[in-house]
Amino acid sequence: MNDRDRFLEELDANFSVRAAAGTGKTTSLVARIARIAERHPERLAKLVVVTYTHRAADEMRVRLRGDLLKQGGAAAHSPLVRHGLSQLFIGTIHAFCLKLVREYGLWIGYGAEITAEAHDDPRLLRDFEKSRQGQDGETAPAWRETVHRLVPARQVTALAKHLGEKSVDWGRFIAAPAFLEREAATAARLARLRLDPAALDDLTHKRADTQANIERWQRHWRALAASWEKGNGFVAVPKYDNKGGTELKDRWPEALAPWLDALLDGALLAAVREAAAFQEFRLRTGRLFFSDQIVLARRLFEEPSLRTLLLGEGYHLLLDEAQDTDPLQFEILVELSRPPGSAPFAWPGKPDSHSDRDAAAAPIPGRFIMVGDAQQAIYRDRATHALYLRYHEALVASPGGAELTFAETYRCRPGVTAFVNDRFPHVLDGRDGQTHFVPLVPARNDLPGATLRWRVPLPDSDSSIPLGNADEKTEWEARWLARRLKECGPRALGAPHWGEVALLCPARKWLAQCRQALLEEGLPVRLHTDRPRAERPEYLWLTALLTIHLEPTNAFEIVGVLRELYGIDDDLLFAYRHDTPGEKEKKKNPFTLRGRENGTPSLFDSIDPIGPLLDSLSRCREAAVDLPLAEAVALWVERTELRQRLLRLPGGEEEKANRLRGLDSLLLAAHAAQGEERDLRDFHRELLRGLDRNAPVWEGAAASEPRIELMTMKKAKGLQWNAVIIPFMGRGTVEGGQTDYPKLLCPPGVESPDDMGIAYSPTMKMTRARELDARDDAEETLERERLLYVAATRARYTLLWIDDEALWKEGKTRKQPRSGYEAIRGRSYPDPEANPLDLSAEALAETFTSPFPTEAEAALPAPRIDPWPAAPAAPLRLPALRGKKTPSQHDEVPLPPDPDGETPDLPLPIPTMKSSLLPRRPWAGQDEEGSEAIRYGLWWHDIVHRWPWIANADTRKIDAYCQAILAELPELPSTSPLRERGERELALFRASPLPARLAAVAAAGGLLQETPYSRLVPGEGGSVATVEDGILDLAWRDEAGLWHILDWKTDQAGPALPGNESHEKGVRGPDHFRQRYADQLQAYRLTLADLGLPVGTCSIYSTALGIEIAV
Repeated sequence: MNDRDRFLEELDANFSVRAAAGTGKTTSLVARIARIAERHPERLAKLVVVTYTHRAADEMRVRLRGDLLKQGGAAAHSPLVRHGLSQLFIGTIHAFCLKLVREYGLWIGYGAEITAEAHDDPRLLRDFEKSRQGQDGETAPAWRETVHRLVPARQVTALAKHLGEKSVDWGRFIAAPAFLEREAATAARLARLRLDPAALDDLTHKRADTQANIERWQRHWRALAASWEKGNGFVAVPKYDNKGGTELKDRWPEALAPWLDALLDGALLAAVREAAAFQEFRLRTGRLFFSDQIVLARRLFEEPSLRTLLLGEGYHLLLDEAQDTDPLQFEILVELSRPPGSAPFAWPGKPDSHSDRDAAAAPIPGRFIMVGDAQQAIYRDRATHALYLRYHEALVASPGGAELTFAETYRCRPGVTAFVNDRFPHVLDGRDGQTHFVPLVPARNDLPGATLRWRVPLPDSDSSIPLGNADEKTEWEARWLARRLKECGPRALGAPHWGEVALLCPARKWLAQCRQALLEEGLPVRLHTDRPRAERPEYLWLTALLTIHLEPTNAFEIVGVLRELYGIDDDLLFAYRHDTPGEKEKKKNPFTLRGRENGTPSLFDSIDPIGPLLDSLSRCREAAVDLPLAEAVALWVERTELRQRLLRLPGGEEEKANRLRGLDSLLLAAHAAQGEERDLRDFHRELLRGLDRNAPVWEGAAASEPRIELMTMKKAKGLQWNAVIIPFMGRGTVEGGQTDYPKLLCPPGVESPDDMGIAYSPTMKMTRARELDARDDAEETLERERLLYVAATRARYTLLWIDDEALWKEGKTRKQPRSGYEAIRGRSYPDPEANPLDLSAEALAETFTSPFPTEAEAALPAPRIDPWPAAPAAPLRLPALRGKKTPSQHDEVPLPPDPDGETPDLPLPIPTMKSSLLPRRPWAGQDEEGSEAIRYGLWWHDIVHRWPWIANADTRKIDAYCQAILAELPELPSTSPLRERGERELALFRASPLPARLAAVAAAGGLLQETPYSRLVPGEGGSVATVEDGILDLAWRDEAGLWHILDWKTDQAGPALPGNESHEKGVRGPDHFRQRYADQLQAYRLTLADLGLPVGTCSIYSTALGIEIAV
């Protein structure tokens, strides 16, 4: 039995599965769930499947229900299985923790009214500040004022907000002895903190220029010490310029370190206390960050009686993407699978402990499964390889634990796996904290695929194209690549269209240049980014215009408007700034709108067209100052001809239309903001805040053609394409772009203040922060190597490397210490200058020579796993079926373990319907008539669900059944309209041919009732797909293999449609049902079609008409 079979069959074992890229782990997880449904259906209701993203959860839910729907056997659709599926959880860890908190939060004093809040929502922080008004002065320790002399309160608040995004219980953190001891020690240090003004007085140098620099910095030092001794006010630390000789270079940070460490340590502790107060405010008000959902769920286990209850529930955990799970998440999931009598959080214990060897502390066998791949661990800010490895090793060593490896890839063809297997053992070598490489085994060899290399040429010697810096080289490479792609087309890459080609960049900041280059060549492209608005010209340009409206002396934004909107050349801008008659004028800022309203010329206006443009912008600002918000925004759009300028940008008609739609949306947003009585400054602030939000954008809203998918390597995780292109191998990757200081350094799973630090500036850091920075740099290097593995294994058929070594060896930018070449070369390779693409066992081809795959061959099949046995030929005894219930109703009416099946010669058990199914009072927003209709509909669905189909020919039994179900109508006299309607429509149903047809299907064991389904509905224009959940009332498969669908409809009141006058007055006719429910039946049809199931007929049964209506 291989590892995949063991994963499927050994349901009472705990496995830690290493599933390499494309090895079908989702398929295996779905198959294991289906096997649990077959053998242990009682476990389904307590099965928790944790995925990393909502998209992965949607895919798994659709595939699971699709697999079950394909099965014809009754075992897959028994009441116990259906009940289990309704209770089964598939979703993210945050969604699961939120579910626990809503159900059990009241046990520990937190209300059930909980909402999820965005980290960047300013209203939450504002409400928190209001709640503390009048309290801060009483509760803040005295040393806080000392800290604020270097780190202002607003910066401490910013640090606290950043801490709030971590999955750490800051309330427990500040109550720990380690924190309290550090706080007391820091307070004592701050009370006696001073700077020695003579600390650098002994420094001298024999060189005059060096001595002059020494004396200059000695003066700076004495001024700093004097400023500090004054005892109040903000203290500005001069930025040391590294001049003054080697000894001063060493002595300056050495003299500053004790003072800086004490103040930054105080700022850190103050930020932690503020983070704890802010977190408690969120927990108390029920407005939770994602991190709070984790924190609050863990607190549930600190209440002994509640922990006993939760562990006694018998949860079975399946954790996907375990390598990306943070410490608190691991603790929660593992705790749920442990024995109720075990000590809280005693497994796996600390890294240096031996508690993981205690059999009584480990998860119960069969209750905890983790599936992950350390090779794809690319989120070091959330999880660490060491943490994943600790849980992996502890689980494998525990009773009932084992390690499994999935290495057969159903994604990558041999031409791709050959390169990966040849190159990446040198990269993922298990050294210096890196993980070990798992070789890939291709599932098929008939279509080989290929790994290609395109070499980026240098410009001709007579070319005017500058390549002096990294941005210019990036632009050159992007434009060259776009031209090359246009020349070759998608089929030359083994892709049927551009939608099967992905361009994966190492860093986000290079995406815009690639997109611009592709658009200029007329290639269709879709940009995927976490900051989608920051890539949209209409959003950026309007934001910039409103910025210079509010800040008329903001030279940076004004120059940006002149460059981007009006296309003013950099040489002209430089000349306008510097080519002036005298020194006095040179220091003046000419890029201003203030004071130009009267059109007075300046010394610089001789350089056209800059002066007139500034006057034009100034006059627009003057005209807009007193206008309402929406009119002011519209005036800027009109005066700057923003629409026309957007249309002149590169791109096809669809792209241009998207830009105009985006601009229209912004104008509508301005009108909405004005209606909420907000002013232009508020609207501008919201635009700035929106730049960093991952929100829907207009691009692709009407997309109709396949597009090249452009994204970062990190965003590509979990996706796949026929062809994957990896550019910019030679450019160094520096993460994060511009850093805001002070910067917090806080690794995942922080347990004490010793694990954190603050960098006040790039050169001024706590001593501890320097160590953390170095550790993070090392982790970033390891992550970058794994990121290249992730990118390379996204390719199904063709992997294309853009070899730009010659380009990046030219000029000043030759040294690129964090380049892709360095990552893929391997840290142990002796020649640091070797091109790793030359080290491949087989020379990489320049052109595609492999056979082109047909559309059917382009995608490899998933591993073949049959989760259910074949349906037996003998007629099955159908179990007694219960009605449709919501999860809360299932809690009120627990189903029996496995009800006995009904037979024709045994009396049919009639379960009593709970009155909760038939509410006596109208629901909120419902009138009495609507409530009656809902009650009747629920009753009808329940009775046909339990109809004794096999006994349908026995009139006596059917009569008894009908009397029993009519008695279930709640407390209604026999003369009530609802009871009369039930009697009349039951008679119509029994007189119709439908019961006999369904009885024949049921006798053959092929009738499926109340079958839940999930279906992925593609988003319009390439937007995010959604999941449609529903229930098929009746479905069956005929002898020819065609599926038939029937839906019950209890519509009653309403006028008859024309052409249906023969029906009873007041009853709608067949055309009404066809028109009203066509979309619903089409959704059912598409659901089966998506699963590859041929559909014969779709119909509805009208209880009022007593007929079946084909739709």
